[in-house]
Amino acid sequence: GSRPSRRHGATMGKGGDLARGPVMARKGKDIAAPARREGGVTLREVKQHDSADDCWLVIKGSVYDVTGWKHPGGKVIHSHAGRDATDAFAAWHNADAWAMLERFKVGPLAQEAQDDADTPLLRDFRALRVQARRQGLFKSNKLFYAWKVASTLALCVGAAAVALQGGRALSWAAYLASAALMGLFFQQSGWLAHDFLHNQVFDSSLLNECVGYMVGNVWQGFSVAWWKNKHNYHHAACNEIGDDGDAVDPDIDTIPLLAWDERMLGQLDPASSLQRFIIRNQAALFFPLLSFAKFTWNYSSMMDVHLAGSTRSAAALAVEVAGLTAHYVWTAALAIKAFGPTMAALGYFALSNIAGGLLVAFVFVQSHNGKEVHAFAEKGKDWLRMQVETTRNQPGSLLNNWFSGGLNMQIEHHLFPTMPRHSLPKMVAMVKQLCAKHGIVYEECGWIESTRRVLAHLSAISLKLE
Repeated sequence: GSRPSRRHGATMGKGGDLARGPVMARKGKDIAAPARREGGVTLREVKQHDSADDCWLVIKGSVYDVTGWKHPGGKVIHSHAGRDATDAFAAWHNADAWAMLERFKVGPLAQEAQDDADTPLLRDFRALRVQARRQGLFKSNKLFYAWKVASTLALCVGAAAVALQGGRALSWAAYLASAALMGLFFQQSGWLAHDFLHNQVFDSSLLNECVGYMVGNVWQGFSVAWWKNKHNYHHAACNEIGDDGDAVDPDIDTIPLLAWDERMLGQLDPASSLQRFIIRNQAALFFPLLSFAKFTWNYSSMMDVHLAGSTRSAAALAVEVAGLTAHYVWTAALAIKAFGPTMAALGYFALSNIAGGLLVAFVFVQSHNGKEVHAFAEKGKDWLRMQVETTRNQPGSLLNNWFSGGLNMQIEHHLFPTMPRHSLPKMVAMVKQLCAKHGIVYEECGWIESTRRVLAHLSAISLKLE
């Protein structure tokens, strides 16, 4: 069966990003140092420690025992239990985090295993990462992000101005335009929170998180801790399912509404004719289902905060609750002020959330859905191949880069998740060259073709349902 300890559901609780040096020091104090091994540890032995309750990782030729450690990024650390985590770790962590690994060290990995892990592809990729850092591509342009914050907020101000100016006398066209513009504000807030919470903007993770609470909780209505747990696991286990077809990546955990792989069909209730009807017609129902996306995310955010309990500090919970409350207060106040306590006010709230959810989900599904789905048992591939093979790009342009928040360059983002979005275009040619050199398919196509591929993939899975 699948390994439930590796599933994203286990990450609900402890929020935080993957690279928080000072926090690591505080959280690590309650762990006894593992017994040191003088001789090399074989990869076969490492693979036996592959669960949350017994978690060993290989990082840059050394073996580390992180069993029982309260990782600041949640239990996403268990996604690489029993295997090499070198490139996943390097993609997220700063120099302080590397220095703090020593307390968890078991010993060196056996030389033959190190030789197997040190492939020409990984050497080239790691050299590319060093080159990008030397070129300053991981340094953010603060003026760019000041503009992004101001221009994103301007969308909200514009939508609100139209609604408040027209009020109950607003034409249907202006009413719908205002709701759509507010939905666009929600979408752009999502991309902006994404950048801050990936630590792309400031060197201080605390400062990034503070802005993330404003943009994520207050503006958009998403819990920061919920989003981090969900999104971190998506990056660590992109398009991954368990041995029994149960989703490991939370972003494809869509059964019984959508199935992205034939193996996921086993999760359906065989007695439910409704579930079978939905899956048989999932391509036709795809976009109507996406219209509910933001409602489900908002609900998940609230439930995550409600169920957090003792897994988070009182201060963290207070900030989450205050931010989410502020979101619903200002959105409700705007709708009621403009349209009174009427169905028009309720409709405005619903339509703006439908638009926001559709715009976010549309960009995401272009990037990952319809791509290869991996089972845990197939995890012999290296981290780089896993990221590229589960990801699709759309061509870059001023419009595309703005509309998608730079996530049309999804391959580059997954390989370099802490790189500011304005640097990603500079990486595209270099990543394409790397993939071509090592025979890795780099998929890039326009929005229409991407949509066609997603729908064709859904239709093909539907035909597998007996």
